[in-house]
Amino acid sequence: MVRVPLGDQIALAIRADILLGRLKPGEHLSQQQICERFGTSRIPVRDAFNALLHEGFVTEAVGHRVVVARSTRQDLSDIYMIEGLLHGIAARRAAEHITVDELEELRALHRQFKSAVESNQEEDIAALNWEFHRRLNQMADSPRLLAALRPLATCIPRDIVSVLPRFGVKAVTAQRQMLQALKVGDGEVAERIMVGYVNEAGADLIEYLDGQRVTSESG
Repeated sequence: MVRVPLGDQIALAIRADILLGRLKPGEHLSQQQICERFGTSRIPVRDAFNALLHEGFVTEAVGHRVVVARSTRQDLSDIYMIEGLLHGIAARRAAEHITVDELEELRALHRQFKSAVESNQEEDIAALNWEFHRRLNQMADSPRLLAALRPLATCIPRDIVSVLPRFGVKAVTAQRQMLQALKVGDGEVAERIMVGYVNEAGADLIEYLDGQRVTSESG
C-alpha cells in the first residue's frame, strides 16, 4: 500500500471543500486552523498550500494571507473536458484487451456499488465508484496515461454524491453500460460512455456551484 504524504492528504481535503463550495471564494485559510483541524505541524500544511497555489485553487493576498481563488465556469468545464478525454482513452484501451478475470472484478465492484446506491450509503458510494474507475484505468495498461490522469483525478471530489443526489443513480447506469461495452470489446463505445459520464458529472457540479454562487463568468 502506498503511503500518501500528509501534505497531499490535507490538500485533497481542502481541494474537495473548495470544489464542493464548502469554502467560498475569497475566504481566508488560516494556517493555524488547518493545523488544528488535522492535528499536525505547519510543515505539511505549508506543503498543501503550495500545491493548491500551484494548481490555482488558492491565491496569496496582502500580507501573505492564503485565500480561496474564484473558479470560473470555463475553468471547471476545461478540467472535466480534459479528464473525460483521458478517462475515455483509458476505457478504450481497457476494452481492447480486458481479461475475463478483470471483467468479473469490475462486475463485482459494480454489484457492490449498486447496492450502496440503493441503500444510500454515501461513504461506500464514493469509495466504490472511485475504486471501479481506478481499476478500469489500470486495466488500460498504460503507466504514462495513469501519470497524466493522476493530478486531474483530484479535481473530481470523491464525495461529490453528498451534493449531487442523482450522481449515484447516473453512475450505476454508466457502469452498467461500460461493462456491456467491455464484455464485447467495443473500445469506441467504452470511450464514448466514459467521456459522456465525466462531462455530465462536471456539468452537474458546475450547475450546483452556480446555485451556491461559487463560480463566475470570469476570474
